Amino acid sequence: MLEQAISDALDRTYGPIETTFTVTTVPEGGAPFDIRQDWVGARLPLRKLHAVRLLHGYIGRRFYPVPEDKAVDAITGEQLAWPVWGNVEIRGYDAVDSLRDLGRVAAADFWEQYKEAMLSFQMSEGYIEGRPR
Repeated sequence: MLEQAISDALDRTYGPIETTFTVTTVPEGGAPFDIRQDWVGARLPLRKLHAVRLLHGYIGRRFYPVPEDKAVDAITGEQLAWPVWGNVEIRGYDAVDSLRDLGRVAAADFWEQYKEAMLSFQMSEGYIEGRPR
């Protein structure tokens, strides 16, 4: 469970948790397979700032200033093979907390170093509660 001070700061900055993104397939990325596999089944909090863009159709390049050909994997430094403008973005603190709540300690420990960043998932890697599939 997130410390109350961190949770309050995230609420003030990014809005309250609006819905969840449930991961249904092993996400792409530079982390080891077993670490990425631990995302499957996780219900990740989607905060208002990010949920509004996805649930109400405000999804587009204008929200992502990094051109597709410049987007790189934060772990490997390799160029991404998918467009960044359709990603679901989860606050690192929320994502790591979700893994810990599920008892997926090795994965949570791995992602701890990225908790201050946004973690991106492709829309095809799961579903958003309240949005037609």
